[in-house]
This record gives sequence, structure tokens and C-alpha cells, in this order.
Amino acid sequence: MRWRRLLVEELTTRGVLHLRAHIHPDHHASMAVASHVGLAPTDHFHDGERLWERIDGGLR
Repeated sequence: MRWRRLLVEELTTRGVLHLRAHIHPDHHASMAVASHVGLAPTDHFHDGERLWERIDGGLR
């Protein structure tokens, strides 16, 4: 999973500070990855998938 964190760090150094993912509530592995790289679930849904976001650019 280290490569995922490195990818997010690289995007952040290039000025990408807002990351989003739409994740189906049954996809627990995807939620774990999103959480690991600093995304958090929101109250917004689209086509049954929850929006996860990281806006500040910081890693947890």
C-alpha cells in the first residue's frame, strides 16, 4: 500500500490539494485505501456511492 501513499504525496507536491473518490458502501477495501491516504467520507451520494474527499492536502 506504500505506493498509494507515495502517489498522493506526489500529487500534493504538484499542487493537487483536493482529492475525491466515489466508493460503493459495500467496497470495504476501497474505503480502507481511501482512509489510509487521508480521504474521509462525506454525506453526499451519487448513484449509490458515497463521496470521499481530502481537501487540505495533508496525510493522516
